[in-house]
Amino acid sequence: MSRNQWIVAVLVVVASFVLGSFVGYFLISLTGGFVPQTLRPAQPGDAATQPPAATPPTRETSTPTSAPTTGMPEPPTPTNTRVMPATTYTLPPAPTPIPPEAVAPDDWEPDNSLADASSIEVGDTQSHNLHVEGDHDWVCFEAEEGTTYVIETSNLGGGIDTIIYLYDRGVNELISDDDGGDEFWASRLWWRVIETGTFYVVVRDLGDNDAGPRTSYDVSLSLGEAFELDGYEPDGSRAKANRIRVGETQTRNLHVAGDHDWVYFEAEEGTTYIIETSNLGSDVDTIIYLYDEEWNELAADDDRGDEFLASRLEWTATEEGALYVKVKDFWGTSAGPGTEYDISVSRM
Repeated sequence: MSRNQWIVAVLVVVASFVLGSFVGYFLISLTGGFVPQTLRPAQPGDAATQPPAATPPTRETSTPTSAPTTGMPEPPTPTNTRVMPATTYTLPPAPTPIPPEAVAPDDWEPDNSLADASSIEVGDTQSHNLHVEGDHDWVCFEAEEGTTYVIETSNLGGGIDTIIYLYDRGVNELISDDDGGDEFWASRLWWRVIETGTFYVVVRDLGDNDAGPRTSYDVSLSLGEAFELDGYEPDGSRAKANRIRVGETQTRNLHVAGDHDWVYFEAEEGTTYIIETSNLGSDVDTIIYLYDEEWNELAADDDRGDEFLASRLEWTATEEGALYVKVKDFWGTSAGPGTEYDISVSRM
């Protein structure tokens, strides 16, 4: 190759970098077609430019026993199961019960039995508390025949719900009351004495599990002026129901909160009867229930009477026999003056 051809070749290389392959090929054509092997386009038939012969694929006949040592590791196969790490929880220790705060016994202790009952007079008020859980306070009073007495609790501490019971000297329970008092959770009993003698009152917490400085209360005894128990007591259960004749009217009252008055009458098959209340006091809303001799409830009514809050039932007897009527206050909280009412049974 001559000196001029080498110069041209160098120029071709420089021109192909600077001006692109188009100018380079143009200069080559001016030199008579000489192109170095490294710059000449591949021609058909050149051995170096032929692609290698395709090698037929082979099927693997064995499974690799270990993961490849090069390249990226295979990602784990996704699953729908979420694996949570095992965690061990330690339960906190059980809380230690806190005993009620100690309180000094009231001035009437010990008074936890009939034998230790403290005496109370009409017009007196005694202040008590529950100094231990399960504390029961007993008081007693002398009563005269025909007199109505009121026993009630008041000035209750924030941790007590009183309930009171009345017993005769034979320790027979006469009546009890939970929430018939003027205050929230306070109690009140009305009782007309039939026979002169000593009567006993027990006061305790309703749940029998409160004690401490917030269980203080007062208990008082007074005369039930302008109020006497009706002459049909005791009639607080079906077994003690008084008979009322068809066409008769009886005057009743509620001497204790939750008082239920029972009557019964003899019915004739096919006869329609009207059972109703009337002449209601200012503090009673009657509701009446009718039962047969098998203790099946036949009917009930609240306010269908002719008067405001009075009750009225109409019932046709399907067979001959006794029918029982229960009368109570709708709310079950009224007692004493203002709870008077009449109950009557008549044919339609």
